[in-house]
Amino acid sequence: SMTDQDGNSYRTTVIGNQVWMAENLKVSHYSNGDIIQNILNNNQWINLSSGGFSWYNNDSQFDCPYGKLYNWYAVTDERGLCPIGWHVPNKQEFMILLDNLGGDIPTSSYKMMSSTDLWGSFRYEALNSNGLSLIPTGVRDGQNGLYSALNATTYLWTSDDDLINPGFELATFLEFTPANPIMLGSTYPKKAGCTVRCLKD
Repeated sequence: SMTDQDGNSYRTTVIGNQVWMAENLKVSHYSNGDIIQNILNNNQWINLSSGGFSWYNNDSQFDCPYGKLYNWYAVTDERGLCPIGWHVPNKQEFMILLDNLGGDIPTSSYKMMSSTDLWGSFRYEALNSNGLSLIPTGVRDGQNGLYSALNATTYLWTSDDDLINPGFELATFLEFTPANPIMLGSTYPKKAGCTVRCLKD
């Protein structure tokens, strides 16, 4: 297990040579103690160019078990979103994770899924054989601030910027919907709110 800068405790899991958080990040402070902005208003959210977070539908009851939704500016803030000794994984580190799970996308997808009822009928496909326990957290849109895809899709930020299209303010993320293969390396607006899993340094 591990504890973050706010005192929240998390389960962890060892996959290959990597140690992952087995729950979504919930911090409301950077690792240096500074507060991360909690943005409720949609217009403020889409115009934000610094770190911010929200709960799905602005409801703090979603903090457990879903965790918080962070924009990408919070992910890469130099004050550190993850606890000291941990970091937001890059695309290559996610690729290593998938390779450790066998490399076959449909199979590795189901290996990462928690068997919770949150997945609906897809819970019967869940193996969670590695303890990563992915749950369907939904997303906050970066263009209108609206929420969608709760209990349907997981969106996890990587720390990688989109270097191919730098003017479009995009970053790389992992998208997982049980009915479809994992999409790793796709890009999403940095202003969007996605979940975060930390990886041990």
